[in-house]
Amino acid sequence: NNKIFTPIIFCYGKNEVEMVSGWAGKEFIVKPQIHGELGDRMSVSLREIFSKDFLKAVIIGTDVPDINSNLINTAAAKLDEQDIVIGPSSDGGYYLLGMKRLLPEIFKDIEWSTSRVLQKTLDKIRSLNLKVELLDELIDIDTEQDLNNWMNRGIDLSNPVYKFVLNYHK
Repeated sequence: NNKIFTPIIFCYGKNEVEMVSGWAGKEFIVKPQIHGELGDRMSVSLREIFSKDFLKAVIIGTDVPDINSNLINTAAAKLDEQDIVIGPSSDGGYYLLGMKRLLPEIFKDIEWSTSRVLQKTLDKIRSLNLKVELLDELIDIDTEQDLNNWMNRGIDLSNPVYKFVLNYHK
C-alpha cells in the first residue's frame, strides 16, 4: 500500500457507521467506536490504527470548524521531530492529537470535558520525558454561544462550516 494518508472515521454505534458510510465515500474507512469515556475511545482507536503498522496517527475532534487538511498535514510532519503533537482548543481541551506509537497512559485519570484536559495531558507527557509541540489554538464549539463567538470573529468566509451556518440561519 503506497498511500500516504488513510482517513478513518470512528463512529459511535452500528447505525451511525451505516449512516456515515453513506456520505463519507470510498476514500474513508468507517469503523465502530467502543463505548466508554473519551480517553478509552481514543486509546482503543489508536491501538487499532497502530496494530495495522501505521507509522503515525493524527486524531481530530469533529467540533472544531477551522480544522483543515493543512493543519493535519502539519501535525503529521511535526511528528518527524516530536513524539506528540497537540492542537489545543479554546475550552482547555484539544482538537488534535498526533503520535508515533500508542501511549495509553496519557489517557488515564483525565477528567474529560473539563478545562483541565490539556494541562493534565501535558503534565503526563512531560512526566514521560516525551517531546511535544503545540499547534495553534482553535475554537471548540459545544454551545450556541461558542458558535456565535466563532461566527463573529472575522473568519475565512470560504470556510464550508461558515457557509453552511449562514445558509441554515436564512
